[in-house]
Amino acid sequence: MFFVVHATKSIARGSIIRRDDVEVQESAISPSRGTLTNIAEAADRVAVRNIAKSEVLSDANTAADIKGMSLSELIPFGLRAVALRVSEESAVANLIRPGDKVDVLLLSNAARAATQGTGLFPPAEALTILQNVPVLAVGEATIAGGANAGAARNVTLAVTPQQAAKVALLRSVGGEYLSLRAGNDDTASDLSTVSTNDLVPNRPVERRAAPPPARRPADRVVEIIGGKSDNVSRVRLEDGK
Repeated sequence: MFFVVHATKSIARGSIIRRDDVEVQESAISPSRGTLTNIAEAADRVAVRNIAKSEVLSDANTAADIKGMSLSELIPFGLRAVALRVSEESAVANLIRPGDKVDVLLLSNAARAATQGTGLFPPAEALTILQNVPVLAVGEATIAGGANAGAARNVTLAVTPQQAAKVALLRSVGGEYLSLRAGNDDTASDLSTVSTNDLVPNRPVERRAAPPPARRPADRVVEIIGGKSDNVSRVRLEDGK
């Protein structure tokens, strides 16, 4: 029996192969030259083309060192590469590396709206506009070149054409922030807009004592004198009438 490495799921071209992306299976057929035979050998290689689930990994569809390849050869089919200008603050303290996945958050331009604010904070909003986006490069370091060395001024992402259009609008609306996802987290969250109103803690509602009931006027008696002084009638007025 022989051992060969198979993909446990579809792997897009340009992706770094993780240990949970592959498994070793037995085969009665001797593997061809260049076939990967253990997980340690397959981990951290880069897919040079799309790899189907259950496909055997080899030197034909993966590479350990492809520094000479252009970035266009690493972009998954159907996606586009777009770059975002980042700072240490907006790029998770420069801890993002090629091959990671991130969410892209849009922060509305609070400075532009500051004069319109009437509360504790000027009006501003933040919204996650992209989720689970692959990082192709950080600075000049690509997924083919290993970890990023030092701070970088831009991060290159792999996005759909529609997402690329959203990225193009970011600077005209406000600023962007990147949030780093866990390596095995592919879930999409239903996120709503967060505004500066959400920064104010919920304060208990002040309860005022109910006003006392209106005091009922005392009943009055009216004397009606008709003609003579000894012809006096008394009428009691109720309900203050």
